[in-house]
Amino acid sequence: ARTGRVVHRILQTLPEVPEEQRLSYAERGLRRNALNEAVAQRLIAIVEDPGNAALFAAGSEAEVSIGTRLPDGTPLTGTIDRLAVGPREVLIVDYKSDATPSPLNAQSAHVRQLASYCFALQKIHPENLIKAGILWTGAARLEWVNPAEIHKALAQFAAAGTATKA
Repeated sequence: ARTGRVVHRILQTLPEVPEEQRLSYAERGLRRNALNEAVAQRLIAIVEDPGNAALFAAGSEAEVSIGTRLPDGTPLTGTIDRLAVGPREVLIVDYKSDATPSPLNAQSAHVRQLASYCFALQKIHPENLIKAGILWTGAARLEWVNPAEIHKALAQFAAAGTATKA
């Protein structure tokens, strides 16, 4: 859990650090918390991966608090680890430090959490496509959730009349 918190903090600010200073910045953050400095390379690979460019571009945000109510009145609150709003799509990503990535289906707690974020953001950005993913920090891999699984999770919320607090 502590490693996950430290990785979150580093990924929160690493995109704003000049490229040539990123390695030393990440290593300092890890060393200060008595964690393996080798993780720094993995974090830099995540931020600098061209496939993740929009997610870490200028204007993207880290640790964004959201809140809304489900149609049945159930309050829903959470914090999105990374949010990027573009002209046609909204990207939301949650960081997970699980050693082994789990399947991303509607029964997954991770997908249910992302579905609740999608629900809230669809109210704010009704014209935009909302893409949700998990950034597996241990594997340095971003995995987008199939939209059908998000829709299934939302349907389960509606049927149950409840949502998870994320």
